[in-house]
Amino acid sequence: MNYRHSHTAAAILPGIFAAIIIASCLLISCRCELNPAAHPKWFEQGPGPIISGQVEGMEDRPVAGAVKSIAPHPRDQNIIYIATVNGGVWKTSNAYDDFPEWVPLTDHLPSLAIGCIAFSPLDENFNTLFAGTGSFSSGARAGGPAIGIYKTGSGGFVWETIGQKDLAGIPIREIIPAAMEGNVAGEPILLVATTQGIFRSIDAGANFNNVLAGNVTSLVGDPNNASQFFAAIPGQGVFRSTDAGATWQATAAINDPVVANAVSAKLAVSRTPEPGGSPLYAAFSQASSASVWRSASAGDSWNWMGTPTTKEPPVVGTNIGPFPGGQSAIHFSLAADPESRFLVYLGGDRQPVAFLPNSSGTGDFSGRLFWGDFSKPAGQMWAPMVGAGAGDTSPHADSRDMKFDALGNLLEADDGGIYRLSVPSQPTERKWSSVNGNLRITEFYRISYDSHNNVIFGGTQDVGSVEQVLPVDTVTGAFLWRDARLFGFNIAGFNVDLITQEGDGGFVGVDNQTQNNASIRYTMGNNLNLFFRRDYSTPSPAVVPGWLNFAAEGNPLPFSGLHTQDQGMEGFRLIPFAVNVVEPASLVIGANAIYESRDFGVSVSVVGQPRRGRIVDAIAYGSRNPEDRSDRVGVIYAARGNELSIRPTFTVDWNRRFIGDTLFSSAGNKIIRDMVIDPDNWRRAYLVTQNRVYRIENATEDNEAVIDLTGDLSNFSAYYDSISNGQRDIDLRCVELFKSEEGMSVLLVGGMGGVFRLRHADLGTPGGVTPWLWEEFGILLPNVLVRDIHYDRTDDILIAGTWGRGAWTILNASESLTEPRFIVKSGQVPRAVKRN
Repeated sequence: MNYRHSHTAAAILPGIFAAIIIASCLLISCRCELNPAAHPKWFEQGPGPIISGQVEGMEDRPVAGAVKSIAPHPRDQNIIYIATVNGGVWKTSNAYDDFPEWVPLTDHLPSLAIGCIAFSPLDENFNTLFAGTGSFSSGARAGGPAIGIYKTGSGGFVWETIGQKDLAGIPIREIIPAAMEGNVAGEPILLVATTQGIFRSIDAGANFNNVLAGNVTSLVGDPNNASQFFAAIPGQGVFRSTDAGATWQATAAINDPVVANAVSAKLAVSRTPEPGGSPLYAAFSQASSASVWRSASAGDSWNWMGTPTTKEPPVVGTNIGPFPGGQSAIHFSLAADPESRFLVYLGGDRQPVAFLPNSSGTGDFSGRLFWGDFSKPAGQMWAPMVGAGAGDTSPHADSRDMKFDALGNLLEADDGGIYRLSVPSQPTERKWSSVNGNLRITEFYRISYDSHNNVIFGGTQDVGSVEQVLPVDTVTGAFLWRDARLFGFNIAGFNVDLITQEGDGGFVGVDNQTQNNASIRYTMGNNLNLFFRRDYSTPSPAVVPGWLNFAAEGNPLPFSGLHTQDQGMEGFRLIPFAVNVVEPASLVIGANAIYESRDFGVSVSVVGQPRRGRIVDAIAYGSRNPEDRSDRVGVIYAARGNELSIRPTFTVDWNRRFIGDTLFSSAGNKIIRDMVIDPDNWRRAYLVTQNRVYRIENATEDNEAVIDLTGDLSNFSAYYDSISNGQRDIDLRCVELFKSEEGMSVLLVGGMGGVFRLRHADLGTPGGVTPWLWEEFGILLPNVLVRDIHYDRTDDILIAGTWGRGAWTILNASESLTEPRFIVKSGQVPRAVKRN
């Protein structure tokens, strides 16, 4: 199938859902037409970029999101294509401008999870590129499906998918179009590296054969020998092919425990040859360490280059390698210098310490990158190329790829975006700079809306708890965002940041009701240690936030209110919390235990004990009594796995039941991922699992009914299952409820491909035959995973937080939410909307 691209992002109708097959949608006797009022446009809101991010020494410290792979134009340094983790393929034609302009090329394709991208060496105009699909997100590998390879012969204007038959469901790490034709004239032999081995095609992608089994983490070609390729398999070593990938043999064994027990391995080949061939570099990772080897004989023998390390506290003189975060499985890169056969560059995850300058001269958890020089004596080959080793600059953490552009400068892809190291081989001259420009690829966990200042804010994967700098704009887009301030001050009207809420964000919440002249924003970072409250009378004030440290009432000691199972929490944990719908001074937080605060988070009390050895997956708080609309402040719905717990009010104990199963289950398709309580009826709530939607009806102190609302939403799920060979479905992540003035309940859920709507979601009874008819809501939203949906009644704005394409909005949403998708001319009822 071919897909055509429009360079105006707002003009792209998502390709897989673009054509509505009316004949299969309607009863044969029904004459219907599309209702324009039911098809509002989604408008992009960024971020692009995010300033005050986790980089060092760069103006505004810009970050964007995760970039997986880089394809620099071989002759034009201004042209770069990138494969982003969940935002598709992007292109810039002015990479050396101060603010590069990036264009998304694949918003309409079935998957925006791109693992790699490469030019065809057989196209002398460099318009042919190949991009492998599959998610490599740092957020639990969530994202789009692996559906094969995208190919363009027009520089990204038109795409086709190849390799679905053999590669669907297999994430592709690397792709190399060889400088040799296969059986089709003008088409290169294709080699792809995956978790299941190397696959090879000689017929333009019509068929792929598995030619090397194993978890291949790196695949490179010899720039001086078009038939020679090398592959790395952790725990097995390095393999070589001398016949364009048709057959493979192990290179000489390396006697090294790191190599034998490697988590990952990366390869690089120098284009400056030696008498024995092109120098080959191989790096192997284990825990925080890396062992690097070099061969001047195509792998027939190896020389050890040692382990890149720095000496850091807390134990003075401790050698720490490239992976202090232990993330080498996805954050690892290697590149050989294009001019010197002795130089190699290695990228790891993050700096080991972030207080004051460490031994690298950095003062944040920024990038961890080294350069190696084989011409130096043993023990002196490695040095950092960040901080003091790069003009006091450093890119974002978590390196994924490094490539050289046409001028010989080094481009680096990481979880903050794309950065450039000028004159990389010159330690006294080189510096890092951002190439992010207006790149808009942020992965949002959660989003919310400040109706006092008209700005969106949210928690992201690895680029912080972020907020719009300017109000929502549906004309040009309010693309400039910033990391929320932790500590700063104001000088002559200018905000100065010292510390911002960088790294991983998480759940967010807002109180737009308590204060007349300000909103209160809540943000949760990596875990319970990073929970903050900020009062905003303007969109982005220079304030020091309140640290909400889970103190017990009457005991100001930090964390004194936590259950023992939640104390000392470390690492990343996505902790759900909710601001009470009717009394926003109250919060509820779900960890191992459930905590309630009645004083804006200043103190907490345990209201739900730990259960089942699992933290809370979803939580909702506050509603009204349906009889008289009086406030029902104390009602809590909380989920662990598929166990739903309901506390009807402050003085009544929890009522528990299982959804979709009679036994507790932590299987992905059974976990309750999100829920919302009907704001006018505490007895009714809506929840989503991975591929099903439920309504809780008539909840009482000890019982409730459960109604499955999934209906024909399973058709969308079946589509993703079919194109990913059973590895992905609709992957529902969020639910939101809109109630019109006339009383219609419209349910919105977010998952793969967009936002889906169910009108009259409150109708029907258990065991009834109500036809639950779902439809995608809105147009122009990229085909991306939607992780959160938020509706604000004050400004009548609907917001979607996506996993890889930032935040999108529909203004005046109430005008469209209740409208039927079709205008029925003959009085018949349309069947489910089906798309191709």
